Amino acid sequence: PEEIFKLECLTRLVCGGNMLKGTISPLFGRLTNLKAFDARVDQFRGAIPESIGNLTALEYLDVSWNDLRGALPSTIGGLTSLVYFDVSQNE
Repeated sequence: PEEIFKLECLTRLVCGGNMLKGTISPLFGRLTNLKAFDARVDQFRGAIPESIGNLTALEYLDVSWNDLRGALPSTIGGLTSLVYFDVSQNE
């Protein structure tokens, strides 16, 4: 739900293994305090949104085992705090 993107103080979002479906919303970039996003083994499809570049505090990103497709957004290069990054087992 879009309401989750109003949680500006959120630092961890762990939803892996819940078989969530749909795309990763461009509104995801509003969670600027997010340090960890774990959505492995879900059913997300489409591309990782460019707005992920707004998550400059992000240290952990795991979206492995989904149905994500396309090139990684260039904005990922600006995530200088990122220490763990897994997009394996996608298209």
